[in-house]
Amino acid sequence: MRTDTKWLRALLFGSIYFIEGAVLTYFSGFNALYLRSFDVSYSLIGIAGGIVLIPFLLKVFIGMLSDRLSLFGLGHRKPYMVLEVWPKSA
Repeated sequence: MRTDTKWLRALLFGSIYFIEGAVLTYFSGFNALYLRSFDVSYSLIGIAGGIVLIPFLLKVFIGMLSDRLSLFGLGHRKPYMVLEVWPKSA
């Protein structure tokens, strides 16, 4: 493998997490400002923000779990993707 291709892949991979972090930062910051306009307490905003961020924190572990276990014998990724989309389509 060429080293420039390896560095390019690493930079693209890192940029995904950089962009995701930027979006989460803006989301949590502007969400707090929006909720404060309705006189929601800071503690309630913090609790709600923490609960909302749990899936993003667990995403790494869910990905490792889906790579290791085949849920219902349907493959490694498909059942987890179906579980992610299922409530939206119901």
